[in-house]
Formats: sequence, C-alpha cells, structure tokens
Amino acid sequence: MKALIYMLAGVMCAGGFAAQFPDEEEFANPPSEYRLMQIPHSWALRKDLAELDAQIRESGLGGLVVDAGTDAPNEQFERELHVNYGYLQSEPLWNRLNQFIEYAKDKGLKVWIYDEYAYPSGSAGGQVVLSNPEFDSKIMGSRTLSAQNGKIEFAPLKDKTPYFGTLVPFKDGAADLKQAKRITLDKARSITVPDDSWKLIVLESWFSDTWNLPENAWRRNGNIMDKAAMAEFIRLTHERYKEKLKGNFKNIEAFFTDEPQLSAVEKWIGGRKNMQPAVQWTDEIVERFKRDKGYDIETALPALFADFGPATPKMRIDFYDVYTDLIAENFFGQIQKWCRDNGTMSSGHMLLEESLLFHIMFSGSFFKNFNFMDLPGIDYLCSFEYRSMHPGWADGVFKLEEDYTAKLASSVANIYGKKGVFSESLGLAEGIDPQRAKGVLAWHLAEGVTYISTYTVQDYFPREGYKSVSDFVGRIAYFARKGKSVSKIAVLAPETAIWGVYNPPTGGDYPTFFGENQQATMIDDCFRKTVVNLLKSQTNFEIISPSMLGSAKFGKDGMKLGQMEFSHIIVPAAKYLSTAEIRALKKFAEKGGRLCFVWTLPEGDDAVGANPALTKEFEQLVANNKNVSLVENEECDVSKEFELPKQAFEFGGSDKIRTQIRKAGKTTFAIVANPQSSPVEFEVKINPKAKSYKIYDPETGLITDHPYDGPFKIQLPRDTATIITIE
Repeated sequence: MKALIYMLAGVMCAGGFAAQFPDEEEFANPPSEYRLMQIPHSWALRKDLAELDAQIRESGLGGLVVDAGTDAPNEQFERELHVNYGYLQSEPLWNRLNQFIEYAKDKGLKVWIYDEYAYPSGSAGGQVVLSNPEFDSKIMGSRTLSAQNGKIEFAPLKDKTPYFGTLVPFKDGAADLKQAKRITLDKARSITVPDDSWKLIVLESWFSDTWNLPENAWRRNGNIMDKAAMAEFIRLTHERYKEKLKGNFKNIEAFFTDEPQLSAVEKWIGGRKNMQPAVQWTDEIVERFKRDKGYDIETALPALFADFGPATPKMRIDFYDVYTDLIAENFFGQIQKWCRDNGTMSSGHMLLEESLLFHIMFSGSFFKNFNFMDLPGIDYLCSFEYRSMHPGWADGVFKLEEDYTAKLASSVANIYGKKGVFSESLGLAEGIDPQRAKGVLAWHLAEGVTYISTYTVQDYFPREGYKSVSDFVGRIAYFARKGKSVSKIAVLAPETAIWGVYNPPTGGDYPTFFGENQQATMIDDCFRKTVVNLLKSQTNFEIISPSMLGSAKFGKDGMKLGQMEFSHIIVPAAKYLSTAEIRALKKFAEKGGRLCFVWTLPEGDDAVGANPALTKEFEQLVANNKNVSLVENEECDVSKEFELPKQAFEFGGSDKIRTQIRKAGKTTFAIVANPQSSPVEFEVKINPKAKSYKIYDPETGLITDHPYDGPFKIQLPRDTATIITIE
C-alpha cells in the first residue's frame, strides 16, 4: 500500500493526471497566481485592511508589489538633499507590511517587494552613498586638448582627478596609435609637441552629479558597477526586509528592482547640452580587464573617445565586454544570489529598453543582466499600439514601427528555462478604456510576458472594468506560463557591432545620442526592422546575444542553446563580431544550419578591429555554401529571400496580429493578439493537418471545439486575443 502511495505521488509530481493541461475550469476562473498585480508602493499599507480587501476582491487582483517606504517629514530634505533618512525606518509601516503579508497568505495572493525609494534602484534612498562616499557613481571621462604653436596647455579641472593623458598626432580625423605616448598628469603643465597635429586626450575621473538635475530622482545613486557598493545596497534593503518581516519573509515571492542605471550619461530629457563624454567606472575594472583581455586597460581607454584607426573597434569591444560583465555580476548577480539564498526570486527591469544603443549607455548588456534575473523584466508604461514609449523619441532618426523589448526578455527566459517574464505596465495611460488595456497587455503576453503589474492605470478604471482586464490577463497567462517555445529561428542581436562603434555622447538628449552615434543607429535600425518583419509575418523566433554563444553546442543541422534547438540563425547588421560569434557561426554553417546575414557581412572583429580578410572569408562562405545567404534589401526583410521553417500554425491575411506558439505535453497552442484599435481577420493553417482544434476565448472564458478540414478564418475584434490549441 505504501509503495502504491509513493507511486501515485510520483505520477502526480511528474505532471500526470494531477497536472491536466489545459484545465478548462482553471482557464475560465484563473487563480490569483496568473492575475494582474499592482504597484502601489507603501500607499496600500496606509489603507484600512477591510478597504484594501474590498479593492483587491472587486478588482480581481492577484497580488501587490509593495515596500515599507517612509513616513518621514519633508523637512529631511533641508538637511541632505540626496538622502531620505526615513526610508525603511517607519515601525508603523513595518507593522502594516507584516499584517498585509499575513492577510495575503490567507487569501492566496502574491506579494513582491519593491526594493527602492522610487527609481532608480541602487541607492537605498541615498543611504548607500551616505554610508561611504566612495560608493557614489564614479565615472571616467575624456576631454581633448589641441596644440597651438607646438604646445598643449593642461590644467586640472575642479573636482576631477586626472588618470593619465595620451599624446598622439591626428591625421584625417584619426589618431596614429603607433605614435601615441602615455603621460602622467599630476599638475598643470605646458607640453611641447612636434607640431600642431598633436593632441592630448585627457582621462579623468569624478563622481557624477546627474542626480542633481530637476528631472532626475534627487539623490545620489550608488555605483551599480561597484561590488562593495551594491553589497551595501543589499545590506540596507534586502537584509532589512528579512530582519523586519521575520517569519513572514518566506511569503515574499520576488524582489522588484526598478531601472538601475549608469550615471555617466545625462538624463535623456532636459539634460545638459554640453558635457564631457564619459563611461561608468570602478577600480575593479583595471585588474579584470587585464585578466580577461591580456593587456592594460589604459591602452583601450582613449579609443573609447577618439578614432584610433583600424584597431578602434577591437579596443571598444574589449572594454565594453568587461564593462558589461561587471554591471551584470555586481548588481544583478549579487541580488539574484541573495534572493536565491533566501528563498525568493529576483525581478524588475532596466532603463530605456527600446534601443540597443540605449542599453550600453544606461544599463550595460540587457542579455547579460537578464541572465542574472530569475524573472527578467521590462516596462511598457504607455498605451500606444506596438510601442512602449511615445513614438516621437525616434523622430528624424528612423521609422519606429514597433518595440522589441518583450522579445529580448522572453528569449532569454525561453532559452534558459526561467520561470517567466515580468512587465511593469500602463503607468502613463490616463484616458484609455479597459479594452485598450487588454490590447496592450495581450501584445505583451503574445510576445512572451507572463507576469504583469499595472502601475497607475488602476486609478482611472472602475473596479469592475479593472477586474475584466485581470480576468482576461489571467486566462492568457495561464497558457503563456505553460510548456516551451517551439522556435527554430535565432536572431543574433548585434551587441558587438554596437560596442565597436559607440561614442559616449557630449549632451543629454536624444538628438545628441543619435547624432553622435549614426553607425550605431543604423545597426539598431536594421536589427529592429529584421525583428519587426518577423513579428509582422507571425514567425516564431528567439533573440540571442554574443554572450550566449560560448555555451552553444552544434550537431546535425543546427545548434543547441540552453533548452532550445535552432535550425536557422539570422544575423542582422553584423558590422563587427566577436571571435566567439565568428567561431559559432562558422561551426553552425559547417553542420548544415541555415545562416542568413542581413544588410552587411562582418567587417571586423575583437581580434584586430577592422578586418577586410574576415569579410572575404564570409563572402566565400556565402558563395560556396548554399545554406548561407546575404539579404540586402532596404527593409531588412529576410522572409522575401530566405526560406523559413514551417510552423505548427501558419497565419495569413494580416500583419497586425502578434503570435506566440508553445507546446506543453501533447498540446500545441498559439496565443494570438490583436493589439490595435480596429478589428482584424486572418487565416490559420495547421501543420501537419489536425483532426480538430479548440478556441479559448480569454474575454469570456468560453471554449469551443471545431473540426479541422483545412485553413479557416478568424475575425478578432479590437484590442483582444484568442488562443488556439491542437492535440
């Protein structure tokens, strides 16, 4: 008898009859774990518990993202502008938080902790820097001094510490690396040079003051690259929650970190028009660079700010590879380790996710950072069709059809088998109706989001309207969290190429960012077009990064990466590649994989920089291997010239719907979203031919069976979604 009980328990745990999918009742009435959460910070704790309970029940909520906040008076800011002394110090708020967690446990609700006193995370309300001034955001900047009459006059700047200088002659706008001379800059001096073609590139460090601009949070941010600084952030926040919540801490599902950011670049709206170009800095990078790259970082630093000829891309790629490792490890990595060690998960999102150019400016490498998050996250604060930000930010630069950030996060989650993808949604969405909210959130879910918290839209909806949205989201999320993606196509994000051409900007606004990074903008534009065209053709794919390829394994007809296998790799805008990328792509082609370059073949690498010989190698690969292609059309649309693999579901008749295909057990299903304000009709073909299919309606919870005798049409109203399943 005991053996039978153990056998039955094993079947249930292994996903037998106790884990039936799809469960029609669970779809129709999704549990709280699938429903919307809200982010009310500590304001929820100030409500009477009975009032809060009524709000949660009537709104159909699944949980809250809260914090222990502050009830300190505003006069604190008269003493120290950048420190909130009352943050996480209010005993009444700690008591209310403990009460709320106990209530949430009883009701089966999720509780997440917001880890900062308003974004950006990493300062603990300014207390990180208060504990040690060296934990402030340190940056390394550059200025170039020209020669006049054979002399260069150098004088140190106030509050800036000279690191070293590089004397170098310039010809046709490029520095001559062979004649470069490193000099010490410990005082004001006049430097004699052979002629006026010589310049002095000054490297100097200082603590950022971007926090002191009116548009930023008025506090000094901790240096997210600095291991010790971020250990202090964890001590002041995460450890404090563990201490004060005691036994209730085990009911915290996740910690949410909000827009941690580098402080070397000015605020993107209202920033200073003139500034020294700079990058974030930590002294740890010096030794780490030497260990990883085999030469001194001082050799590479001047090339971040000036053209040093053909070797420039190599030195920039080397630097940003180490740079992004430190951000990922010292901020996201330390938080993830602490969360895992303490039985919870790490989540949240970064700043300005909408462009690969923005990634290196404000957050490092999204892919490396996502790898250190249990639930990688994004934000879609607005309510525009297919866009997370107002489309005007790209005016005059490129045509912004669609944002790709959900695909970035969901691809990492799919490849590495993470529990899901988080979205902070609808925080700047005043005036929309609940149906528009459904359209926006359906778009998120169809591109891989599985956990959603709204920010402020709940303040504008009646509770019954909000509940209809939560019901809708819960039903789709029930499917979105099941099974695995069936993508066979990988799109390689051109991070390496962006690093090779990136110029730290000299001003704090979008026109400066783009104007001084025209090559990076073109690379990002080609990548965006490639991705958007695949989305418009309802093609399943994942986005991969250079840092992922080191763990790839190659076999017959493809590549295994994490939990997924790819038969096709699409490589847009590969102006520069790392040696790891080059090795992987060649191996993939040798093994019979289908490889497609878009817009350009590689022009350089991290071994020598600009490398014409590499271009010739890939030209020969395209010429001699029928499975390797180059697509050069202006739209960067691979579907016109590159044969893509068949899918279980093929869609036709509209480029407005967005789809995701997954498989769980014997069930293959498609989440199909119409995130626009007008209805759409499309055709569905099933491969191989199925006997029947089911339609799951997330608006009503109803399920209908249909025989399959060939392609069929679906009419989908505005701002909604449907789910199609086959066995």
